[in-house]
Amino acid sequence: MKMKVRTKILSAILHDGPCSQAELAKKCTASPSAVSEECRRLISEGILLKTGRHSLASGRGGTLLGIDITRRFAVGIGLCRGVISAGIITLDGRTLEKETLSISEYDLSKPDSGERIIADASEMLSRLFKNCCLSGENILGVGVCMDSELSSRLGSDIISKLSNGYPAFFEPADEYLAYSQAYMPINPEEMYVFGGAKVIRELLLKN
Repeated sequence: MKMKVRTKILSAILHDGPCSQAELAKKCTASPSAVSEECRRLISEGILLKTGRHSLASGRGGTLLGIDITRRFAVGIGLCRGVISAGIITLDGRTLEKETLSISEYDLSKPDSGERIIADASEMLSRLFKNCCLSGENILGVGVCMDSELSSRLGSDIISKLSNGYPAFFEPADEYLAYSQAYMPINPEEMYVFGGAKVIRELLLKN
């Protein structure tokens, strides 16, 4: 599948840092006009911003474009091994702020356990939004990383309920947990990161 110019631009900047449009055209093997049009669109969406200028060998300066980490954010929610984790993630993958809550004492066999988890997660997100001074227009989407045991107990509709109307994505936690057992332990309190990364992949980097 041919990669979209948008995806190539964002991948190049995420990998190499701020680039000029001329550099992006070379890195993306795309026409300058196509790169210019897509960059204008990304700037208007609050994804890219002008970060400065640098001098070229020809003597002409080039405007550098970088990821705008101040306007749009991904929300990650983790539900795994008795822990709810929630975090606000910048588009370059850094955590702005996070919260965690133990649910190991919840009786998940009760019919209202899902509603309790949704209420707790919603309160966590409200505090995070308030602490970070964010409004709905700042949120790109919500990604939920949840293990299969919780998913089967709580039902698939919990994803849409947790998203609070934002674009919602599900990231299975089981593969990460299997990797954790085989290679390197993963803290259940950090599972929100994988949910946020799912949002960035789906809305920014997917072909």
